[in-house]
Amino acid sequence: MSNVHLRVLTLDVGGVPGLSCPFTLLYVPPKRTLAYVASLTRTDYIKATGPYNAAFDQAWELASSEEESGAILDDRIADLT
Repeated sequence: MSNVHLRVLTLDVGGVPGLSCPFTLLYVPPKRTLAYVASLTRTDYIKATGPYNAAFDQAWELASSEEESGAILDDRIADLT
């Protein structure tokens, strides 16, 4: 799928503070972005997505490239067989 991009964030990068809480960025056409945040007791849609965009951008930059990520996943899959 050409609209899906995957990058692996390896353990040697260390902790990424912005990813301590799971979230999903939702892009709603034409120009709206929401952050969906779920916790043990509640879920929320957040309109002010600046901190979530920054957390995602930081993690994306620290992650392996798409090519390296593909090789990492191929190696892991090979280890399973």
